[in-house]
Amino acid sequence: MNKETTSHPVRHIRIGPEQEGQKILVFLESLFQGQVPRSAIQRLIRTGQVRLDGGRVKPFDRVRAGQNLRVPPVKMQAASTQDPVGRVPILHADADLFVIDKPRGIPVHPGSGWNDSIIGRLRSMFPDDSFAPVPVHRLDRDTSGLLLVARSFSFLRHMQTLWQEHLVGKHYLCWCRNASALQGTAILEDRLRLTGGPGKEKMASGQGQVCQMTATVLRTTPRNHGLILVRLLTGRKHQIRAQLGLRDHPIVGDAKYGDRPWPHGLLLHSCCLVWENRAFISRPPWPEPWQVTSEDWTLAMKIAHPISAGQHP
Repeated sequence: MNKETTSHPVRHIRIGPEQEGQKILVFLESLFQGQVPRSAIQRLIRTGQVRLDGGRVKPFDRVRAGQNLRVPPVKMQAASTQDPVGRVPILHADADLFVIDKPRGIPVHPGSGWNDSIIGRLRSMFPDDSFAPVPVHRLDRDTSGLLLVARSFSFLRHMQTLWQEHLVGKHYLCWCRNASALQGTAILEDRLRLTGGPGKEKMASGQGQVCQMTATVLRTTPRNHGLILVRLLTGRKHQIRAQLGLRDHPIVGDAKYGDRPWPHGLLLHSCCLVWENRAFISRPPWPEPWQVTSEDWTLAMKIAHPISAGQHP
């Protein structure tokens, strides 16, 4: 059933300090709270109906404190009276960030065929936030675990700088196949390029971006599966999945990179994020026979974050 629509008159919004640095498109998406499609917002910007200090803007121009933003009349869908699709598991929240323990199967952003998303849920849970939540890094829809989401532009820029300078420790746990060929800790480096259209993207070897990571074998099973601790040294789309798949060690459940679909989904989990004097950890919720035991977890944390394992770095 179609929702009723309402129309708002022209609005003039003065940008506050807490909104400084947001992209025009993101600012308007937050303002409309999901009641105006992104395509409609982009059309308003493209046709010059959105003005910043009287001038035309582009979707990714950033606003500054003290500027005046003109928002034209726009038809908005009536807000749903239903509860949000779901809530987000939040491990930590403060004025600058959310630390999310992301379930698998939920995309970070809404996309083709997917209305539900982590960002959409956060907007529903915190509708009065003046800064629209922005993920600091990416996690695939079927990857679970730690996700950092910025609540302020200053924190977002700070974390982006740390990310670019490789000052954030990013560790993942996964189960892969054909583990007997893996021993100890290996440094993996490839050049990967993105192929395929929307919804069919896949990383392939070739003259693309340099991708680097380390892979440490924590445990192997009689069926030649291996529990692997990965440290990302770069952060490319599908990087862990592609680099292991290229070496015939596909992650369990990863049909895109060499395995078959699995009832429990993709066994890849963001388990530890460390930067400056902060650290967050998340143990995978996998069932038997893929459960991460206490011994597995202690060993993983001794490598990824010694303090959490009761040791000094």
